[in-house]
Amino acid sequence: VFVDKENDVLLLGDDPWEEFVNSVRSIRILSPPEVLQMTQEGMEWLNSISVQQQTSSSSEECVTGQDSRNISSCITSDRSLDY
Repeated sequence: VFVDKENDVLLLGDDPWEEFVNSVRSIRILSPPEVLQMTQEGMEWLNSISVQQQTSSSSEECVTGQDSRNISSCITSDRSLDY
């Protein structure tokens, strides 16, 4: 993982090289237990988003916290991304 200039923790390899070089502040090599902990914390966070979306949405297609494989279908954004 690496920490960017905005203190966001991101996975190495997710961005094009030039974007990475311009945004990286530090790199941290994680041990296997740290990776597992990060994964579990991330899933808990994603599941909390799913629950929030279900309470604010009338859609029956939004997945529950028990099935995180399709969690992206519950996440919406109000801003556009430019690539």
